[in-house]
Amino acid sequence: MAKILLPDWINYECVGCGRCCRRGFNIYCPAADKERLEKTDWAGRFSRLAEKKLFPATGGGYRFGVSESGACLFLDDDNLCLMHKEIGYENKILNCRMYPFKLIHSHGKVHVGVLFSCPAVMENRGAPVASRKTQIEKLLAEQDRLFPPPPFEEEARFDKSRKISYRDLRFLEDVIIEALAEGKISLIKKIVFASELLDRLEACDDEIFTGKIFYETLLHMRERALDEALNGGISAPKVGKLEQALVRQFLNLPNAASLTDLSSSSFGKRFSARLRRAGMALAGLFSPGKIHTEHGAAEIMAVRKVDALHLPEESEELLSRYLRTRFFARMYFGREGQGLTVLSGARLTLSLAALVLWYAKAEAAVRGAAAVSPEDVKRAVLQVEHIFSHLSNLDSSGQALQLLTRSGWPRLLLLHVLLG
Repeated sequence: MAKILLPDWINYECVGCGRCCRRGFNIYCPAADKERLEKTDWAGRFSRLAEKKLFPATGGGYRFGVSESGACLFLDDDNLCLMHKEIGYENKILNCRMYPFKLIHSHGKVHVGVLFSCPAVMENRGAPVASRKTQIEKLLAEQDRLFPPPPFEEEARFDKSRKISYRDLRFLEDVIIEALAEGKISLIKKIVFASELLDRLEACDDEIFTGKIFYETLLHMRERALDEALNGGISAPKVGKLEQALVRQFLNLPNAASLTDLSSSSFGKRFSARLRRAGMALAGLFSPGKIHTEHGAAEIMAVRKVDALHLPEESEELLSRYLRTRFFARMYFGREGQGLTVLSGARLTLSLAALVLWYAKAEAAVRGAAAVSPEDVKRAVLQVEHIFSHLSNLDSSGQALQLLTRSGWPRLLLLHVLLG
């Protein structure tokens, strides 16, 4: 079995809130699992499941049926799983047992990540994830049996034309993770630093990526980028009218389908409700209107007035932990021939922090508050992570993503969020 890498800053213990079973997740159920589960007389055991489509067909497979509220049909009134109660944890399907973990094969190792759409993860409750190694090994063995690991790769795609060795990528990730963990630097400056560092690397000559001087070059750029972040302002690229129009066209979509629409070469014609709130929230950065949260709607002008520059210490720590986990687990880029490049994925990940702050400001505005609270940030993390939890499989060739991951874009979003 491949070596498993576990983040030492993440705790987790299920608190039985049921959010993972009622937030509109489309739980895929393999045909073999469907046949096995149908051997239990669910309708006979639980009358409320009578005449329900427990395993409707979808996309060549099956999924768990959901109620009108969007909750899984197997979620009981006490927020616990009927399957867990009836047939036991070990007999539940892998998708349910895996949550909130993400096990990602990369360069012969397995990076363990967690999804912050889980409130227990977001609150950092329970025992260290590292103490669950035996459980994770069992999940990994089953995952690899069902979905064989991808072939070993020596390099990752840094951008469209260049590759980076996994050894050098680890250096880069360690520098970013170390900066994000630094308690004496504000979250805003951390994002500015990481964004500046990525921009400097993008501007490097090609031989930096093919020779043996990457590490020395990276350390030199780290010092310059850190100095820029600590002593300079937030610089951002100028956005022309055409780009503003493209941004508004995407961000003002009344509906959104899935993250595949974000990566398509055109903006597409079919969209689902899943990204509606995200699109409307992001649109508020560039145009008037309202921001819709789970707890109400707020006028854009009211959202802009909320202070998110001075975050509570608890919120700084949460967002730092969120970003560190994404980079550590390599949940931000795809493999050869698919998904985001390292550069695009890293920039989009940093931009998620700006989106979290924007949602947090909206939550505060709904309450009529002048500044964001720790609870506002927690709600924003849950909402953003639910929508954008799977970035690595996006196609970075799409028009919208090329715009949203261009040089300096995380800093541009920060400016709009912080300064309105």
